[in-house]
Amino acid sequence: MLSICAKIGYSTTIAEVEMNFRKGQTYGICGENGSGKSTLLRTLCGEIHPIDGYATIDDQSVTEPSSIGKIIKISTPEFYPDISIGEHFKILTKTTKVDYDDAIKRWNLEKLLEKSPNRVSSGQQQRSFLALQLGVKCDVIVLDEPERHLDSFWIRILSEELKDRAKSGTTVILASHSQEILKVCDEVISLERYLNANK
Repeated sequence: MLSICAKIGYSTTIAEVEMNFRKGQTYGICGENGSGKSTLLRTLCGEIHPIDGYATIDDQSVTEPSSIGKIIKISTPEFYPDISIGEHFKILTKTTKVDYDDAIKRWNLEKLLEKSPNRVSSGQQQRSFLALQLGVKCDVIVLDEPERHLDSFWIRILSEELKDRAKSGTTVILASHSQEILKVCDEVISLERYLNANK
């Protein structure tokens, strides 16, 4: 189980958050810009430490070496600059032993495999990045606005993908402004109430 009981922020506290995230459930984090959604996700992933308190997975701090690989964070697409999208898939196939054939078909990437990520549209980049990252096995997937640059059709595909991952036992936590994405969540958490509690 992934748990947090902490004050989150950088130099000053944005909110005090206490949550438990159960296996195989999908959680949506919503709130206005600046409410702390991305900060909460970064804290859950161990990218930043809580100002006070803890964030743990299986009773170990998310920043401990034993937690490496249990949580994957998907945010702004990042690619190696000098290799094609297809070569990205080949590298991950070797290092993660994931068969990406189904993901390539699901995300309609066949015509993009020979192209550089810098030579495709932002929507195509996002689809390629989601296909690459969602194929990796882990206990928890954390996504920061995964719907960016996707039209309504691809948001539906993403929603189905997230439901499939949760059914397989993965905990899915996402920050989103999309009602279509939030509809697939078992629980939607508004950070506004945590902010208001601290005023």
